[in-house]
Amino acid sequence: MPDLHTLLRSYDLKMLSHLADLWAVPAQGADKRAVAKSLSTLLLEEALFDDFYQALPALAKEALADIKQAGGQLPWSRFARKYGDLRSMGPGKREREQPWLFPASTAELLYYRALIGREFIRKDDELLEICYIPTEFLTLLPEVPEKENLAIEKRLKAETAPAIDAQKDHAYQVVDDFCTLFAALRLGDAPRLLAKSAKPEPYWAYLKALAADLGLLGKDGKPIDLARALLERSRAESLAWLIANWANAKVFNELRLTPELRCEGSWRNDPLPTRRKVLTLLKALPVGEWFSLKDFVRVVEEIEPDFLRQGVDYDVWLIYSARTGALLRGIDSWQDVEPHFLRFFICQWMFWLGLTRVYEDEAGELFFSMQSAIKALDGISVHEKIADEEEALIAHPNGHITMSDKTAPIARYQIARFAEWLELGPEASSYQITPASLTKAAKVGLSTHHLISLLRKYGKSAPPPNLVKALSRWQEHGTEAQMETLTVLRLESPDILQALKQSEAKAWLGDSLGPVAVVIKAGGLEKVQKTLARLGYLSDFDVES
Repeated sequence: MPDLHTLLRSYDLKMLSHLADLWAVPAQGADKRAVAKSLSTLLLEEALFDDFYQALPALAKEALADIKQAGGQLPWSRFARKYGDLRSMGPGKREREQPWLFPASTAELLYYRALIGREFIRKDDELLEICYIPTEFLTLLPEVPEKENLAIEKRLKAETAPAIDAQKDHAYQVVDDFCTLFAALRLGDAPRLLAKSAKPEPYWAYLKALAADLGLLGKDGKPIDLARALLERSRAESLAWLIANWANAKVFNELRLTPELRCEGSWRNDPLPTRRKVLTLLKALPVGEWFSLKDFVRVVEEIEPDFLRQGVDYDVWLIYSARTGALLRGIDSWQDVEPHFLRFFICQWMFWLGLTRVYEDEAGELFFSMQSAIKALDGISVHEKIADEEEALIAHPNGHITMSDKTAPIARYQIARFAEWLELGPEASSYQITPASLTKAAKVGLSTHHLISLLRKYGKSAPPPNLVKALSRWQEHGTEAQMETLTVLRLESPDILQALKQSEAKAWLGDSLGPVAVVIKAGGLEKVQKTLARLGYLSDFDVES
């Protein structure tokens, strides 16, 4: 830590002169350097220091005790959060405001008396702004008891567990959702297909962002072989892999995904250190115990307030409220930023990953419980038994296919590429094989023989014979039956139909359905009606309908 002389050399001559007046000492010297050296000796007289210290306000003494208790230095943002900040002033404004006589905060009172300094140090390859007490003053200050650093689990009181049916549990759903996402991306119509799910659109964007960061998607945005390999594992193994790799993801940025916040500008934050700090706190909590999110936020503010922003980050990062549009800047914005981040991180993102269960009471207060999947962060395999994990799919004779949330993810991924998507639910999904879906699959090199093999491999029983026959015939002959809605014109005699075919309306006539019936092409009703009228025949259909 810097000594007193180093601190005084950062003051200008006017400030040194005012400092000498405050301490009532006869500083000597012809220039700033000499005056600083003189003061650095005079202020260390023990009796003088003791009298000066005793005259300080109680809050100033408390601030000095806090810094000494922390080893002589504190992150400036943590100190300023409790004791105020220093106003930005040039020499002119400083002479007008006279902060040494009229301090706006405890921080200003101590700073202009040279009892604290402000400096940047390098810690863990990052620049950290600190508040410090000059080394000589540390020995002159009264002794303070060693601060008891209570672990977070001792600071938090466990809550009564809510009723089971009131607890929200995402469990292994995220594995199935990645399966759905990969299939939708592979088919190339992701927005329309994913809209069939009840999950919100941002959720799919979050999963895609993580998949890209974990190398599961290629440059074209489609899943690669690694994604398929992930789906071939058991759900427990897939989830453990996702959790462990998310914990070390370097690009996936929870801050910029927090719904209540809007980040703008060219500034960058490193999400990895933040994620590790929060996870370290959460991993200390007993699995299965319930805690109030509000209490957790309070404890974090006490013991790790700068987990997200530190030092100049509070002023440089442009973070806005998504609700009001207000710029959330400075240390005073902590309650408007960090709690929202923790809420999203713990009760949404970690919930989706199966790491937490969540409960919301009638007043809207959130509670969470850590799940055993958190052990995956330490490389511990968590193979929880899932009842009927490999539950088979059911193929119906009409090409309708149903799967439960226990059907193997790789089966869902492969079958989904052959069929139209009907329902995407947390417990069941259904698909329909159609000529259009088979045609789309054929364009990317998938054959019905492959589909039949999949139905046999993952089906509850052998696929219905008539479905196998229909798929085989389609592979050989294509669509042999087609249903469509047509407009049919029926006439009284073949002569009228013949007259129409020889008129200017013939371009609007489709296939003949007999001697007195013909299909009218889309958009041709009015033309045909006018031609009939010109030929002397009235028609009874309404063009507008």
